[in-house]
Amino acid sequence: MKGRIGKLLIVGVASMAATLASAQQFQFGTFSAGTFDLNTLIDTETVDFYYYNGHAAIPVDTFYLDGNTDTGYLSGNSGADKLSFQFTIDNSQGLGTAVNQEMSWQTTGATGQFAGLSGLGSFSIDFSYFNDHQADTATGLTGELTAVPEPASFAALGLGALMLIRRRKKA
Repeated sequence: MKGRIGKLLIVGVASMAATLASAQQFQFGTFSAGTFDLNTLIDTETVDFYYYNGHAAIPVDTFYLDGNTDTGYLSGNSGADKLSFQFTIDNSQGLGTAVNQEMSWQTTGATGQFAGLSGLGSFSIDFSYFNDHQADTATGLTGELTAVPEPASFAALGLGALMLIRRRKKA
């Protein structure tokens, strides 16, 4: 009986650890508009709309792309909340002064309310050139982010499990 209780305890602790270890995934999206400068390859946009499905909303107000380094970010709270990413151009097509580019992105870092999140997704950006080096832009971004518990939670869980197992062995 004593061995059976210990095995059940181990299975229960392992099950609880697996539950904590499973990452919380959620979808989000933004729509923004701004201006792209062909000379600097910088696109700065104001986020007009954002949504989150399965997570509390993290307000964002800036969408930024740097075509020189193929990096960008979403930010809010005066830059304190920032989700940085690397992007690749998957498809580009143009018609007259309009260009559409389909891109994929993957997170490279996060601060503030985005800390501890990582993910990937895609975005579509429409460029409408109004002179030789500037374009109005409109971007729709979608993605999936994953929240992973920090290592301290796992350490506390492991310590508690060891203490329970040790206590059961002494009894």
